[in-house]
Amino acid sequence: MQYDVQSPEEYLEKLENGWREEKLLEVRRLIRGSTALSWRSVSSTRC
Repeated sequence: MQYDVQSPEEYLEKLENGWREEKLLEVRRLIRGSTALSWRSVSSTRC
């Protein structure tokens, strides 16, 4: 890591505005969205 932080939120706070922050937030949204979809599909396959 480039910064001495304890959490992802702290890292985002220290990160300068720019393309890195934009891409990181975009990846974060994609991961969170795919996780939600995975949970839905697991829940729907339960008997």
